[in-house]
Amino acid sequence: MNEPDPRARWRELPEPVRPEDYVSEQDDDPVPGSVLFEPVAEIEPAIRYAG
Repeated sequence: MNEPDPRARWRELPEPVRPEDYVSEQDDDPVPGSVLFEPVAEIEPAIRYAG
């Protein structure tokens, strides 16, 4: 009657996600797809127009 339920096993938790996994190697590396990834010459007129 005191047999453990085979479904109730302890499982090892996955390794926690570290924030440095999502950070570029250098803080000044642009992120692909971001506004800063585009050449400044292409977005500068849009910034002036919006400003």
